[in-house]
Amino acid sequence: YAIPLVQQFFGIQPMASKKFIRIQPQMPSTWDNAQLENITVGDNQLKVTYGKTQKMLKLTIEQSREDWQIQLAFPALKYRGWKINGQNINPKKVGNFELYEVKGGKLELELEK
Repeated sequence: YAIPLVQQFFGIQPMASKKFIRIQPQMPSTWDNAQLENITVGDNQLKVTYGKTQKMLKLTIEQSREDWQIQLAFPALKYRGWKINGQNINPKKVGNFELYEVKGGKLELELEK
């Protein structure tokens, strides 16, 4: 059960050789909260926490290796405001997605609907 949950619902797509992880969540609409812990990708350990309300989606990513690149991907134009660790950011639109790449040990993403 773990692989579909990690890849489909949490959208974790690792490229360990490049120290790169794409995260593109696609949670069932009935899920308000979910969490995965102890996800091993190469020499990195991840914890991903998902939560949503009517007005906001929050994704917290903790990784043991701060030098790994995290790419966050969400459907284009679905969210009107993006913040990481409390700072407003501007994602880049690529095709049908908005993307933002960042490094760090703990990342708190807030998306305003």
